[in-house]
This record gives sequence, C-alpha cells and structure tokens, in this order.
Amino acid sequence: MTLPPDDQPTTPPAPTYGGPPPPTYGAPPPSPYGSTPAYGSFQPPSQPPTTPGPESSGGSNRTPLIVALVAVAVVLLGGVGAFVLMSDDDQGATTVAARQETTDTRAMTEPTVEVDGDDLPIADDDADDPALGLTIPMITGVDHTGKSLTIRPEGPQLIVVMAHWCPHCQAEIPRVVEWANDGLVPSDVEIVGVSTAVDEARGNYPPASWLAREKWKFPVLADDDETTALNALGVSGFPTFIAVDEDGRVAARYSGEADRPQFTQLIQAALDGAPEAAVSESTDDSAGSEFSADCPPVDGAARPTRSFTSSPPMCIDPDGAYEAVLTTNLGEFTIALDAENAPRTVNNFVFLARHRFYDGLDFHRVIAGFVFQGGDPEGDGSGGPGYEFDDELPSSEYRRYDVAMANAGPDTNGSQFFVITGDDGEALPPSYSRFGKVTAGTDVADAIGAVTTDGNDHPLDDVTIESVEIVEG
Repeated sequence: MTLPPDDQPTTPPAPTYGGPPPPTYGAPPPSPYGSTPAYGSFQPPSQPPTTPGPESSGGSNRTPLIVALVAVAVVLLGGVGAFVLMSDDDQGATTVAARQETTDTRAMTEPTVEVDGDDLPIADDDADDPALGLTIPMITGVDHTGKSLTIRPEGPQLIVVMAHWCPHCQAEIPRVVEWANDGLVPSDVEIVGVSTAVDEARGNYPPASWLAREKWKFPVLADDDETTALNALGVSGFPTFIAVDEDGRVAARYSGEADRPQFTQLIQAALDGAPEAAVSESTDDSAGSEFSADCPPVDGAARPTRSFTSSPPMCIDPDGAYEAVLTTNLGEFTIALDAENAPRTVNNFVFLARHRFYDGLDFHRVIAGFVFQGGDPEGDGSGGPGYEFDDELPSSEYRRYDVAMANAGPDTNGSQFFVITGDDGEALPPSYSRFGKVTAGTDVADAIGAVTTDGNDHPLDDVTIESVEIVEG
C-alpha cells in the first residue's frame, strides 16, 4: 500500500466493527501479487496520516498447501501453475500424443529408460495422494550427455519433473537454483531432475542448453519418447516435486509452481519421512487437507503445518515465562512473550511456532520507522492459518520493539504479526494485540526494518524466518 498523499484528511474515519476498516486515504492500489481477495484487502486503521497500519486479510488461508493424512505437503496436481498432460479441456494443456510427433526426428538419439518396480499412482485432485508412503520404482537411464543415471528408491531426495517448453517450469527452475544457492537444501538431501516431454519444435530446445543457462547444477535424467520415467512417477503435469524419504518412500508430491515456503516444506518432508499413517494405510479421522488444532510437541519436532481447521487449544501455562528466538537470514532476535497480559495471543504464537508454521516465511512488508510484518504463508498480506481468534488489546501505548498481531478488524487475529521499529509505529492506536517485545538482537530488528523495499513496501531481497524456537523459562 502506498503512503497517503499530503492532501488527504488528517482524521480518518473509525473502523467498522466486524469487518475490515474502511479505506483511510482512498482505495488501495492494485496488489503487486495478483487479484485482491474477494473478502476485501486489509486497509490501514486510524493512525497518523503519514503511515499505513499493519495489514492482513484475516486468518483464513486463501490457498493453503494441501495436506494429506498427516503429511506436511502433498499433491496439488493440476493446480495453479502446473502444465497438465492428457487433458484436452484444460487451457494450455498438451498431450503425450502431440509431443510424440517429433519421435522420428530424434530416433537415433532417443534415450532409453528402464523401470524396476511398480509405477506410482496418479493423484486425484480431490482426494488424498495415493502415492504417499509407497516406495518409488528404480528408474535407470542417461543424462543429457549420455552418461548413465539411476534414480534409486532411497533418499532423502527431491525429484523435480520438468519440461523445457513449459512456462511454469521456466519460471520455477531459476527459483530452485536460487533457493539451493541460499542454503535451503541440506547437504544430505539430493536433488535430481527428470526432463520429459522433449519437443525440438518448441521453446528452450535442447533442454540441456536451457538448464545450463539457468545454472542448474543437479543431475537430470532424460526421459524417453514414451515418457517412461514420467509414467513411473505417476506425474500428470509439471513442474512436479516428489519428496522421497531415506527409505525410498514418497513423503510428499506437489504439482505446480512452488513458492519458497512450499519448497522448504518439501525438503523437510524428505528429511522427516513418509507419514506413518500413509505407510500403514490408516483411515484416521484427522486425515485430510488440513490438520486439527492439537497441541504440538514442546520440542518443536512437529511436521511443518500451514493450515488448521480450528483455533488452538490452550497449550501453554499462562503463568509461565516464554521466549521466542527467531532465526532469520539477516540474523537472530529474541521476543520475550507476554503470557500474563495476552495469554491467548502468546498461546497462538507458541502453537504456530512449535508446528513450524513460520519456518520459511518472509517478512513481506517493511516500512522504515514504522513496522516490519510477517507470518503470512501467501507472502502478500492475505494469508493466515485457517482460523481467527479474539483480540487482547493493550492498556498502554506501544513502544519501539513491541510485537503485536496484524488484523483485518476486531477479533480477526491469525498468524501475521509485526514489530514496531520507530515513532510512527509507537503512534498506532491500541487496536492490535500486543504479545511481546524484542529483548535481544535489536540490531537485527533494526536491520530488517531498514531493508530496501519496492513501491509496495515489499523487500527487494527476501527477509526470511528460518526457524522459531520457543524457550520456556
């Protein structure tokens, strides 16, 4: 949201109870991240006319990463940003038959692919992924140089299925390279690509040259004209990511353009292993696209979770002392949590942190001398955990380094929070649930609050929460 022009009124109207407050200085400009959510974009509250207030579109997550059984990330096959095969109804879809028209022109150089094991089933868009917990087949072939390459049923590994002409792959592959360079791929996780549906008449042919331009540094198996590797992995669109655990079992599948948090979840799924409920073919009632709100392990060993069906139960001792240590790519800072004055809000933050909700999320909004804001899985101010909870408003003025919840109006708290970094933040009205204060690493908080941003207050370089550790005193 842009700063208000100087000729706007200095006394904005009061927010309307029960919904997002009305625009203080006129309607917001179009979002740089896409269309505005149907239920309304968050508007600035009553505040000094020189700065917009912390914004959030509420607690409901607009497009959550679908969770199957008890996995943290599973299939969204045919979702936004995926090129789908074998579907004449989908706009931009292609068919294997159409691609095979080029077979004769490449017959002499056609790679061969052999599969040892059963093909993985293709996922149904509206059902749990049937491949979860299944062992992947061994796929043997060659890379683009003709060197032998085998994808084995072992791990942890992340398989990336791509097509050189697919626009979503063209957008996603540079991101994967960037995230790997940023250290999001641990040394014990192997990434391997599968280049499929090759067509010399389409863009970025040959795929080896395209991948070299994108500085792709991981091995790539070249699929054959029969798309044997693609079929063996149960893939119907690309890009598709398949997280494989150390036992060679499918821990997660995701089709479409993954964002940084989703990529982090896929890597973590490969490390954590296939969900036991999937391995044992459990029919537990909690299986589905969202997790029930149960108290997570206090050691933070829960699988990363981004969507819940209800607000959390009380998981903390309201009389206890809690700190949150946030590790970011710019350093570490500590928040002393105020359970005495904001027990529900602290409980919510601890609940989400121990479910590793915040791991991999960015601070998406930074305004110097005001606040920096994060905790949105969508990365644009519209997302949340799937629930909302009531306010616990402060009785005193805000101070620098105070930490409070962003909201979309009264009693619409979710997962987004902000840290006050200057005088304009201190001047905010008491409309945001304050639940802590930065007590260590204030230099890191200052650095985050001073990063360079674009015209929409979004950092030019990502500022990422790598982890949140809850310490009980």
